[in-house]
Order: sequence, then C-alpha cells, then structure tokens
Amino acid sequence: MADVYRQGDVILKRISAKVPKDAIGEPYTIKITGETGNVHQIQVFKHKYNNQQYVVPETTPLTHPEHPILEIPSGVYYAQQARSWQGSVVSD
Repeated sequence: MADVYRQGDVILKRISAKVPKDAIGEPYTIKITGETGNVHQIQVFKHKYNNQQYVVPETTPLTHPEHPILEIPSGVYYAQQARSWQGSVVSD
C-alpha cells in the first residue's frame, strides 16, 4: 500500500519511493488553499513525463500556518485537495 500524508485539506499519496533522475522536471510550488483561506505549500518538481505527479527529491516540509510542519520524504507523489462533506446519507 502507498504511503499517504495528510495535512488538513492536503493529501499527498506516494506512488513510488524511488525517484528516477530522468523524471525530475521544472521546480514547482504546490499551493492549496484550505477551507480557512490559508495556504498549504510545498516545493516540489513537476514530473517530467506526467504533469499530475510531483517529485520530491529529498525530504521537504509541507507548511501551513495552522498546522505543524509535516516532513515529506523523497518520492513521487500525487497531490489532491480533501474536502469536508456536508451532505447526508439516504438509504432505502
């Protein structure tokens, strides 16, 4: 099972612990605005062959002013924003 890291509204799912050197693309900052309006932020590299994945070549902090810093280990990740669900369950 893949490693999953969560800080508030941000979920990072590690797809691979191995970082292929030829996969490291341009530097990029993931910025996800949470429900309170503050920004979760981490410095990564875009995956050279898949723009939906991000490369973390060495342990890097995921920061947010309302959460402790979360150290993200090196690897290839998929990032997504989590949302609170305010609906209700309907059953038969």
